[in-house]
Amino acid sequence: MRIGLVTGEYPPDQGGVGDFTHRLGEALAALGHEVHVLTDIRNTQYAISFPLTVHRVVPGWGWGCWQRLLALARELSLDVLNVQYQAAAYGMHPAINFVPR
Repeated sequence: MRIGLVTGEYPPDQGGVGDFTHRLGEALAALGHEVHVLTDIRNTQYAISFPLTVHRVVPGWGWGCWQRLLALARELSLDVLNVQYQAAAYGMHPAINFVPR
């Protein structure tokens, strides 16, 4: 299965959601799934990759970011797009509450 994990924070950013997302991705990859992490463009020089593929593509968590994320999900042919919800990680922007289901 091709799984996308959307997170507002990801290592090297410190935070429980980012750490959890990384560990979840590793566990899913160990089960044989192809895992893609979709996150913001901060810390582009730092990449945790194998066994995960990290896409640092979101310039900000406003209304427009979801079109970009959904386009990438289609491009990657993801079967599942899981959003790790923690409002502060998305800059408290209300757009996180309107993610298409």
